[in-house]
Amino acid sequence: MAHPRPLSTLGVRRRTLPFLGALAVAFAVAPLPAVERDGSALLAAGVLAVAVVAAVGLTPWHRLPAWMQALPPLAVFPVIALLRDADGGTTSGYGVLVILPVFWFAMYGTRRELCIAIAAMAATLIAPLLLAGNPLYPSTEWRRVLLWAVAAPLIGFTVQNLIARVRGKTEELESAARTDTLTGLPNRRALDEEIPDELERAARYGYPLSLAMIDLDHFKRLNDERGHQAGDRLLKRAAAAWRSELRHSDIVVRYAGDEFLVALPNCTPANAHALIDRLVRALPPGQTCSAGVAHLRSGESVDQLVARADAALLAAKRGGRAQVVSG
Repeated sequence: MAHPRPLSTLGVRRRTLPFLGALAVAFAVAPLPAVERDGSALLAAGVLAVAVVAAVGLTPWHRLPAWMQALPPLAVFPVIALLRDADGGTTSGYGVLVILPVFWFAMYGTRRELCIAIAAMAATLIAPLLLAGNPLYPSTEWRRVLLWAVAAPLIGFTVQNLIARVRGKTEELESAARTDTLTGLPNRRALDEEIPDELERAARYGYPLSLAMIDLDHFKRLNDERGHQAGDRLLKRAAAAWRSELRHSDIVVRYAGDEFLVALPNCTPANAHALIDRLVRALPPGQTCSAGVAHLRSGESVDQLVARADAALLAAKRGGRAQVVSG
C-alpha cells in the first residue's frame, strides 16, 4: 500500500527533506576532493541535482499522473553515478547513497516502482563496470554489486511491508475512533472533522446546507421499562433506517445518547424539512422522535448552526414531540 500522491503539496517537504539531509551529511562526512582530472562529471552531477530539487518543488504534481512522481527519485541514481565517477569510482564513499532512492520507494512508492528502483540501482552499479572498467571500476567490484543486489530487495520489501502493516493498523484505529461502536454511524469526532468542510464548501460554491438534530422521544422511559438492551436495539434500528433514507452525500452521526445529527449538503430548506420528516416516520411502530432543522445563514459558524438546530429541536419537544420544527 502506498500514498497515491507522495509528492503532494502537503507532503513534499516531509517526504524529501530527510533524504536531502542524508545527502548533506554524506557531503559533510566525505567531501569531494579537488578534482585534478576532467571535472565534467562533478558539474553534471551538480546540475542534475539542482534540476531534481527544482522539479520536486516547482512541478504541479496534482495535475499530473501519479506515476510521474516516481521520476525525481529515479533521477537521483544518475546523480550518484556521476558523483562516484568524480570521486574515484569504486573507492568513492558515495556508492552507498544508491540505497536512498530504494528507501524512498519502499516508504512512498508502489511495489512495481520499488522493483524499478532496485533495477535502476543495479544498473547504476553495473553500467560503469561494463562501460569504463579498470582502473576506476575493477572486476572485483562485482562482488559488491552482488551484495547490493541481494540486500536492496530484502531491505526494500521488508520496509514496504512493515509500513503497509502500520498504515493499515493506523487506518483501522482512525476509523474506530470516528465510529460509534453501537450503531456503526460516525461519531461526534467525525462530525467535528466533516461539518466545517461542508460549511466551507457551501460558502464557497453558494449551495444550501441544512442541519438537523433528532432526539428519540421518551427514550429514558424505554430504558427504564424494558431495559438498556431494548434501547440499544432501537438505536441500531433507527440508525439503519435513517441511513437507507438518506442520500450518499448526507451525513448522519450519533451526537450523544439518543440524539443524532444529520447534515444535508446542497439541500433546500423545503427538501430538508421533507427529508427529516421522512426520517421521523421511518422508526419502528410505536416509536417517535422529534427533530429540529436549521438552514445555514451567510457567515454562520458551525457552533451557531448547531445551536439553532438544537433550539429548533427543543421547540419540537415542547410542542408535543413527534414532529419537525425548522428554526
